[in-house]
Amino acid sequence: MIDWFEILKRFGVDYIDSGSKTTRGHVNVRCPWCAEDNGHHLGLSLKTGRFYCWRDSRHCGSDSAFALAHVAVISYEQAVAEIGKVGVSPGETIAELSERFSGLLRKKHSRVYEDLEWAKEMFLPTQQHGAGFLKYLSRRGIEGGSLVFADYNMRVAISGRFAYRILFPAYTKSMRQIGWTGRTVSHDCKARYLSHPDGRALGSAVFCHRVITSISGGVLVLCEGPFDALALDQVGRRYGVRAVAVFGVSMGLAQLGVLMELADSFDRLFILFDRGAMGSAERLRASLSAFSPKILRLPSFVDDPGELSHEKIIKLCRELVVQR
Repeated sequence: MIDWFEILKRFGVDYIDSGSKTTRGHVNVRCPWCAEDNGHHLGLSLKTGRFYCWRDSRHCGSDSAFALAHVAVISYEQAVAEIGKVGVSPGETIAELSERFSGLLRKKHSRVYEDLEWAKEMFLPTQQHGAGFLKYLSRRGIEGGSLVFADYNMRVAISGRFAYRILFPAYTKSMRQIGWTGRTVSHDCKARYLSHPDGRALGSAVFCHRVITSISGGVLVLCEGPFDALALDQVGRRYGVRAVAVFGVSMGLAQLGVLMELADSFDRLFILFDRGAMGSAERLRASLSAFSPKILRLPSFVDDPGELSHEKIIKLCRELVVQR
């Protein structure tokens, strides 16, 4: 544990530890690498010493002394004397850290979307109204029927633009719903996924269970699609394994910020993408290098995590829990 409060007070550094821009177990300060921006968006973990900026995912690391040196404008040697080298990742020296951060400027922040509620034609399916959606979920190996939809705040529709689609909510880091993506259950529909308000909104959000922000410890797995994450999370939660969907393989800076804040609450981080998306998985691993994520490989006969059987998912979760 690091007493950031005492250290920041001693050096007269302005910080916040409450409000919409903060998360549990963190204190936020102004990011020294974001040009012409006065927001408190550099998060300092009280537990691990890691730091990351939710506006620019490149501003991250695990050397707390490096962060303090730049935040308080002191030498690295003085910062080490004040705080110690807490949480330094093996293989990343101070010289490499300095090189990585040299000249970094914040890119324009992604568009901010307001809270969105489900449209009136969207509803929770039951055996009496929407049984076909429940059967579709069961065919994909996800049991629980209506309870699954309620538990994960999912909806369906039989009319309107999203007719005959299962709808997954898109959440920001504070679990605000800013949109959704709909997966068709019709074989005749060419567009498998359809999003609202548009595809850009998903570049700043994820799909997951709403309680995930209150979890501390365990394993977090990052998946591409919502069905992959749903299947893994529903089974894995009993083993301490939770899953998040990133809505594809193209991630924006705001979305990486969400993943960083979630990852900091877990002990271990894994990436499980489709077999054909290993390049994207490697890029994501590089972006989240401060958390030392590992890439999982699917069995030779499986191309998509959603194809894993219930038994295979249980086996995977048990293996992840004991991995170090």
